[in-house]
Amino acid sequence: YTGEDGFEISVLNQYAPTLWNALLEKEVVKPIGLAARDGLRLEMGYPLYGHELDETTSPIEADLSWVISKNNTDFIGADRVLKEKEVGVTRKRFGIKLLDRGVAREGTEVFCHEGKKLGVMTSGGHSPILNASVGMAYLDEACQSDTGVYVRVRNRNLSARIVDLPFIEARTKSNVKKQAKEKSNG
Repeated sequence: YTGEDGFEISVLNQYAPTLWNALLEKEVVKPIGLAARDGLRLEMGYPLYGHELDETTSPIEADLSWVISKNNTDFIGADRVLKEKEVGVTRKRFGIKLLDRGVAREGTEVFCHEGKKLGVMTSGGHSPILNASVGMAYLDEACQSDTGVYVRVRNRNLSARIVDLPFIEARTKSNVKKQAKEKSNG
């Protein structure tokens, strides 16, 4: 859930301290907290339930149409999803990258330069790799990537840009191999 290779390990509670200590003895293992995980998630543009996803958000709005079966149309919510695929939606999930200093977080409003509210950020934080504040927002479906906007943070208007997701390329072993192959063929 970070755009990097990783592991999830489940053990009985009684074995957790022993496993934790054994893992930490390895130099290559570094513990991180949820803030670090969330930063990596943001850089990858991965949606999180309770932020970008909830019971009212469709896969079409969330830019997750790739998870919908092309052959099976018998699922809960199929009527809505299939209609949205055909006629479109009123809002879509986009990336937002701040150009000014500051950090835009969940609930930050996004505006066009004419002052019209385009939507609200659902997640946001600082990206150490990009050295910028990034986040995701649901914006009016007419919005386009690479468009200048501003966000209102603590009563200040900060310049930002609508960008494609992800903000950075995945650093998984399979993606690194794919990039190397493309580079050698190109």
